[in-house]
Amino acid sequence: PRKRGEGARDALAAAASGVLEISDEEPDDDNDNNDDNDEAQGIGARLQQADSAEARAMARALRMAAPSLAKPPERTLRKVCVDFIAKAWRLLSTAENTTRQHTVLVLDAASQAFPWESLPCLSQLSCTRVPSLHYLLRQLQPQDIAEEPCILRDGVNPSRVFFVLNPDGDLHRTQARLQPWLDRQPSWSGIVGRPPRSGELAHALSSHDLLLYFGHGSGQRYLSTAQLRTLPRCAVAVLMGCSSGKLSAVGDMDPCGAAINFLLAGSPCVVSTLWDVTDKEVDGLAQRLVLQWWNHDSGRPLCSLPAVLPHARQDCALPHLTGAATVCYGLPVLLRTAEGELTGASQVL
Repeated sequence: PRKRGEGARDALAAAASGVLEISDEEPDDDNDNNDDNDEAQGIGARLQQADSAEARAMARALRMAAPSLAKPPERTLRKVCVDFIAKAWRLLSTAENTTRQHTVLVLDAASQAFPWESLPCLSQLSCTRVPSLHYLLRQLQPQDIAEEPCILRDGVNPSRVFFVLNPDGDLHRTQARLQPWLDRQPSWSGIVGRPPRSGELAHALSSHDLLLYFGHGSGQRYLSTAQLRTLPRCAVAVLMGCSSGKLSAVGDMDPCGAAINFLLAGSPCVVSTLWDVTDKEVDGLAQRLVLQWWNHDSGRPLCSLPAVLPHARQDCALPHLTGAATVCYGLPVLLRTAEGELTGASQVL
C-alpha cells in the first residue's frame, strides 16, 4: 500500500509493534478470548489514526470482525490473520525503496469474482491470477533444460501472431475499428468476419505464440475444452470478449472457465474480462495493450505483458466497468526481438 505521509507510516509501525506473539497453546478459559478481542480492537484503533485510506479501511474491517471471531476455532484463525497483517505492515513501513516486480494472486471461489487488481495498492503493479499454489510452483520450475519450445522461457515471437476478428459477423463497428490495424501487420495471420473452420483454431493456438480474439465471449464455442487441453502447446491468449475470464462453480467444485482451460492447456498468460464490457472500450484497451508492449522503449526498465495492462487501463472512459474487468491469468510473458533476445519482460522468473 502507498504510504501517504509520515503519520501513516508511524501509525502503522506502532500498530505492528503492538501485536502480541501468537502462542501455540489453546486458551483454557474465555478470559483469553476477551483479551484477544480487546487486542484486536486496540490494533484497529491505532490503525484508525493513520492518514492512509487503506489503513482506515483495514481498521474498520478489523474492529467489525473482532466480536464475531472471538470463539474457537475462529479465534485461532483470527489471531493468525491479525499477526500476519501486522507483520506485513511492519515490513512495508521499513521498505521505503523496495521495487516490486510482480504480484501473484491465488484467489478462492468466494473472492475470485472481484477486481482486486484495481485496488489503489495494486492498480499500478504487474499482477496476475493463478488457480492454485500447485500450478504456480509447477510453472516456476526451471525451464532451461526443456528441449521443446517454451513461450514462458523463450518469449513471444512478434511475427507469430494469429487473430480472430468478429467471427459471428455481427460486430461491424469492432471490425471497422480493428481490421485496418491488423491488416498493417504483414507477418500476422488471422480470420475476419467468419467463424473458424474445424480444427483451424486448435492449429492456430499450437503453431503461434499469441492469439488475439475479438468476438463474443471467449471463443470456446469454436474449440471444445477436450480439444483445448490436448494441444501440444498453447499460445498466449488475449480474449477481448464479454465475460471471457469469468469463472463459474458447479456445486462444490472449484470455479472454472475459459481462462483456466487455457492455462491448463499450457498457455502461460491469458488476458480476459471478468464481466460484460462495451465493444468500443475493450477494442481500444486491447489495441493499446499490444502497441505499448510492442513499442516498449528498450532504454527503460523492462516490463511484462501484465505490467503494461495497468497503463492500458488508464485511458478507459469507463475505468470501473471496462478497465477493472480486464485481468491477467498466469505468469508474466516475455517479448522476443528480431535478434532472438528477450525484451519487455519482468525479471521475475
